Amino acid sequence: MMIDTIKIRHQISHFENQDFKQTWEYRSKLNYEVWFLNPKKSKILPRLTIVHTLKGEYYLSAEVSLPKMIFGNNVYLPNQIEIEKGLNLINEYIESLTGLKFDVSSAIVTRIDFVKDFTFEEAKVGRLIFELSKMFLPNKRFLYDSTLYYGTKSGSKEVCIYSKYREVQSENEVNPDIKKMANGILRLEVRYKKLYVIKTLVKKLRLKDCTIKSFLNENVLKQIVSEVTKSLNFNELLISKETNLEILMKRYSFLTAIRLSGFIDVVSLLGENFYHDESQNIGRSSYFNNKRLCVKANVWKRSEFLE
Repeated sequence: MMIDTIKIRHQISHFENQDFKQTWEYRSKLNYEVWFLNPKKSKILPRLTIVHTLKGEYYLSAEVSLPKMIFGNNVYLPNQIEIEKGLNLINEYIESLTGLKFDVSSAIVTRIDFVKDFTFEEAKVGRLIFELSKMFLPNKRFLYDSTLYYGTKSGSKEVCIYSKYREVQSENEVNPDIKKMANGILRLEVRYKKLYVIKTLVKKLRLKDCTIKSFLNENVLKQIVSEVTKSLNFNELLISKETNLEILMKRYSFLTAIRLSGFIDVVSLLGENFYHDESQNIGRSSYFNNKRLCVKANVWKRSEFLE
């Protein structure tokens, strides 16, 4: 079961100990008061929030990336057994800080990110994202780092498609084994970020309720991912698109096509400025000659977005 970030909450009838009001970060809103506890030393612990409404009700929420909490990174995704262990860790963490019994299994889900990984050669990951970015998609955003977002205008539901390798590569002090694991992963995330869209999803999929138990079902992920990939004509895109090598072989000799195909892959991995690095052993004139030939064959634009 592939789930990344979740946010869950319980209504709290009363707090025997209200020390959090002195130690947690406080903000006053128009219709409620709120206290935050964000992990200082580690980003992998749950972010906790306590809300006090005008009606006198208290709500305690916990938000965390389950894979990061369990494994220290979210390249590797947890199975259902590992997710259940992670949920127990949230229970223990909240109880240790607040003294409250926080039953995660019956908590209401107010955000959930479903994840599906597709594995290709890394250069093909970039090309696929670029092809998808040319489609008409609602509220589409295509960022410089080759990440594609689209979704509802309010941002309550969002689809995110990106290269996991490029994301990991941009982070500091990442374990080389993690980078190797991320290479070639095209990640699709479908994010439900508000309770009302989660309620709509529950009704649509005929789930029991909005608790985390309802979503720990492989069929839920399959239905959500299938709907998104069909809307993107994803399978057709995989089948119909020629590779750079196939296009280059129609225009140049076999050896030149192989050289240029490899050159594009290097650009995709290292960026267009890699020729400045003397250790790469490619001169400026050779670089721009290769680029000129790729432009002529109409394959340069397929990787140019990876700048």
